[in-house]
Amino acid sequence: MTTAINRDDIIDIYCDESGTDSGRYLVIGGLWVKRLYHPIILRQLTAFRTKYELTREIKWAKISKGYFNQYKDLLDLYFNCWNRVRFYCIVVEKQKVDWHTYHHNDHELGFYKFYRLLIRYRMSGEYRYYLWADQRNNRVPNRLHTLQCYANMDCTKHIGVSPLVHVQEINSRMSDIMQLSDVLIGAVRACYCEDISGEAKVEFCNYLQSRLGVSSLSEIENKRDALFNIWKWRPKTNMP
Repeated sequence: MTTAINRDDIIDIYCDESGTDSGRYLVIGGLWVKRLYHPIILRQLTAFRTKYELTREIKWAKISKGYFNQYKDLLDLYFNCWNRVRFYCIVVEKQKVDWHTYHHNDHELGFYKFYRLLIRYRMSGEYRYYLWADQRNNRVPNRLHTLQCYANMDCTKHIGVSPLVHVQEINSRMSDIMQLSDVLIGAVRACYCEDISGEAKVEFCNYLQSRLGVSSLSEIENKRDALFNIWKWRPKTNMP
């Protein structure tokens, strides 16, 4: 008989990515939310939408001068949930990846190996994890379930449990938390690429950095317990 999992012991991971097709950096990341706090965060996001009469999708790409105050308020909402949600991402400088040796020149395979790195090193044995990933058009089917299998194998070896109990692709339009992930990931990649198009996006990144107490997102170190964590991947020492 399967034992029910207490929601206090569940963490939902809402993952997205930026830079898979072009640009210097690939960023994979998302929001880790204890299921216990889900209703609180969703109520705040619903109130945010109601305040601005928003029906469209919230996205990094849509930040503009006319919508800056809305996205600034969204960032404030995130920081008001600071003790209930964590943001983790991995930043990969693509030209430093040995695609041939480690990924058989398969960039899709490499993408999911970096994905696994991020997920694996953020899981512990005390929780069970549900991964909700933004939809992707993959060449090879079942990539996400393969990620689950290998991540659990790694965890079983190191911590004695298989904590990733569910993986599923979802349409980001159906999840406000996923959309918030998109905004934060887009900001991280833009700051690393130093290629921020539009004054509103520059102001948004500056405001994010000021809320975090740094002059640049590149100053943020990979610390396991940090509430806003950026892991700058380095070759050889961090090979997937």
